Amino acid sequence: MYINLASKPDWYLQKNPCGKVPAIELPSGDILYDSGIVSDFLDENYPTGNALCSKCALQKAKDRLLVENFGKV
Repeated sequence: MYINLASKPDWYLQKNPCGKVPAIELPSGDILYDSGIVSDFLDENYPTGNALCSKCALQKAKDRLLVENFGKV
């Protein structure tokens, strides 16, 4: 679903009070947010699909640093 980052809908903020995008709601009702956390969850729970993160620990760490620094811009 498309979320307007400049004007997040109330229903989204009720489910995800910090308003981070992306977010995923699990069948249990739990909400996960933050791209790194969501991608790790999907990779671990759907290992036969296309991986979202590198399997190499060093590359995965470098990717996270890139995302962390990009988020500050």
